[in-house]
Amino acid sequence: GGGVLGENERLGLEESVTAFKGIFGGGRKGVGKGKILMMNRGAEGELGVWVEDEVSEQAGKKGEHGEIKYLGGLEDERISRLVWLGYLGGGSVASEDARKSVVEGVMEIVERPIGTIDTQVV
Repeated sequence: GGGVLGENERLGLEESVTAFKGIFGGGRKGVGKGKILMMNRGAEGELGVWVEDEVSEQAGKKGEHGEIKYLGGLEDERISRLVWLGYLGGGSVASEDARKSVVEGVMEIVERPIGTIDTQVV
């Protein structure tokens, strides 16, 4: 407790941060501008990351999408919690559209009668 990490916890967190960076090529390649990045946080806090391959401009105009590729994931719930809080929280959110989509999706689920959840937050 108390917000201070012990040596083992600190090393574990450092390993998780390194693994997280590795999902994105260690910070060297990242996800290209305009690509769709998808992340999920599982029930135990595990994080999964996918990206949509680019399609040609012509294919995009036809509404075609690229293949979805799994980039990787990790089990450390601290990383997924920090990603979600950093990406969707606070005053300078990384993607206002993503925050609105999450809020609208959650509200849609909450407003449905019990037993009728068949929606997805996109």
